[in-house]
Amino acid sequence: MDEMLIRELLVIFMVLIFVFGMGIVIKEILEHE
Repeated sequence: MDEMLIRELLVIFMVLIFVFGMGIVIKEILEHE
């Protein structure tokens, strides 16, 4: 595999986890209001 491709996939994976985590946090905050 190409090193650049692995790096891009890693960045995309991290962004997806970050967005997923933020979505859960926002959902929790909205439910507590």
